[in-house]
Amino acid sequence: MKRKVFALVLLILYVFSNVAVSLANTPYVSYFYDFRKNAVPCPPPYLPDYTITGVDLGVGPFSHPQDFHIGPDENFYIVDTNNNRIVVTDKEWNVIRIITTFKTQTGEEDSLYNPYGVFVNEQGNIYIADYGNQRAVVLDPDLNLIMQITQKDVEKDIGNEFKVSKIVADKSGRIYLIAEGIMDGVMEFYSDGYFSGFIGANRVTPNIAEYFWKKLASQQQREGMIKFVPEQFSNINIDHNGFIYTTTGALNIQGVAESANTDTRQTLAPVRKLNPAGDNILRRANDDFPQVGDYQYPPPSATGFTRVGPSSFVDVCIEPDTGIYNVLDNKRGRVFSYDEDGNLLYVFSGYGNQVGLSRAPVAIDYLNDQIYVLDRTEARITVFTLTAYGRKIKEALKAHASGDYLKAAEIWEVVKKYNANYDLAYVGIGKSLHRQKRYREAMENFKLGNNRKFYSRSFKLYRKAIVQEYFGVMVSVFFGLLILTLVLKKFRQARVRKGMVV
Repeated sequence: MKRKVFALVLLILYVFSNVAVSLANTPYVSYFYDFRKNAVPCPPPYLPDYTITGVDLGVGPFSHPQDFHIGPDENFYIVDTNNNRIVVTDKEWNVIRIITTFKTQTGEEDSLYNPYGVFVNEQGNIYIADYGNQRAVVLDPDLNLIMQITQKDVEKDIGNEFKVSKIVADKSGRIYLIAEGIMDGVMEFYSDGYFSGFIGANRVTPNIAEYFWKKLASQQQREGMIKFVPEQFSNINIDHNGFIYTTTGALNIQGVAESANTDTRQTLAPVRKLNPAGDNILRRANDDFPQVGDYQYPPPSATGFTRVGPSSFVDVCIEPDTGIYNVLDNKRGRVFSYDEDGNLLYVFSGYGNQVGLSRAPVAIDYLNDQIYVLDRTEARITVFTLTAYGRKIKEALKAHASGDYLKAAEIWEVVKKYNANYDLAYVGIGKSLHRQKRYREAMENFKLGNNRKFYSRSFKLYRKAIVQEYFGVMVSVFFGLLILTLVLKKFRQARVRKGMVV
């Protein structure tokens, strides 16, 4: 027994010593939000490891880079926008090639001009949002042009410019892209480049009063009113199951209020998950906690601080091993990580020019427990490495997803030692106990985790189990009392007939 206690003390000391060292070496404070939407500090889930610049790679300084993508071959593709090139390296940062030109179908040489986005599929084909040339191009692994998509390929009047900013493709070859100034949604093209249509457009619904006054107003008055137009997407990504993730960056305070609406599939949301029909199927753990980034931030009237207002999402990356999606906030340089159910796991990084901070983050990606953030202003990539705290959270999520609820509960107990205020740890333990039909213990943990929804579920089943357990006893008691009542009644009637009772 003494050995077990001693081992437990050593474990606790080890955990807290590591947390203290991590916090001391981190230029930002990691946190999560509790059930009251208060920011609560927590151990860092990721720590900044190192940075990479164009000079480090030996290719000269990056100039206004706009995108970073990790291909299925685990090669890194860096869109060096103002240098009109895409720098390709392996995961050890050895430069493989620099893409500036490609061969057209007639054998001529063509070049990129201010590219903004890149995507690579499993066949090694390279999809480029060639922003400056107002087109999207698809190249084979040998840099031969397969096809290009221009304004004339879109069967709708989209104006005089076709400034493609981001592009992805699914396993069947369908191409999805977004362009600056186009607010109808994501443009979808078949594998042969034929335009299919728009999907997933943000909806804007003015309130009844605004709609009423706009109907009564004159033409001149209507022109001076706020125009209700959808917010355009800031970025796009695709997971291994073919679901499209989008981010909306120019989200105002009204947009945040709309995103908190219970109609999660139709209203404006800063991050969305689109199925093939274009419907938003992103789960929300609680309608009071939408995936909008920060719930607390300096108000627009604040002075002396330029990073005011709601978070502004500019990119999202999905971790295929856990389903966690990490969303990049351009407003304050933070990374918000959510699980598949929409629970906020943790927030890390921040605004600044120190290692681990960003001044103008524009792209994020994930590989092998490392997160990569591209900073446009600093022209560098920061590599964040998963900590022991972050790893335990991921292990617990994996165990629960695989059905190993006992293991999940054990791991959540370790997470509690790192962070005793972490609501999700108690909820995770409660879920495990619930699956084991230990409803009363599950209720206790859900209460500690401040989760009313799961508490109610366990309470309902606990009440049912109690009724089933004692049903036989209650029936026996009921019939016993009934029989006793009848016997006493008969006895009383007999006494009355004999004149013994007045």
